[in-house]
Amino acid sequence: MEEKSKEIPSGYKSEIKNFTDYCLKTGQEEFLDVLLDYLYISMLEEKVKRIPWKNNWLL
Repeated sequence: MEEKSKEIPSGYKSEIKNFTDYCLKTGQEEFLDVLLDYLYISMLEEKVKRIPWKNNWLL
């Protein structure tokens, strides 16, 4: 994950760190299904709006 994170724009570094922190906190490895769990929990707990995600996928 660290190697891939170097290819991602710096604006996403805090989001990547939050995900890796979540993995450490929950004792899970960094896999796609864990990322999906993390995003789902973020939407529920932090009330992240779904619209920006939707717009990004429409590009």
